[in-house]
Amino acid sequence: MHKCEYPGCSMKSTKTWGFVPLCASHHQDIWKESLNYYGSPKKQRYETRLHYLKIAPKIPWSREN
Repeated sequence: MHKCEYPGCSMKSTKTWGFVPLCASHHQDIWKESLNYYGSPKKQRYETRLHYLKIAPKIPWSREN
């Protein structure tokens, strides 16, 4: 695989999120963040997804691209 595309990371990517190559650590951060965002009974603001928003411009279907 390629290098992790999370800003400032130089680790080797081992997974992807929305077709964006990520290292295991950043993938887990975004996964946990998404569980909180989608699984919370109280609606969270989109802006609270700090890790996701750093890669959102690289995801074709993201609101941020």
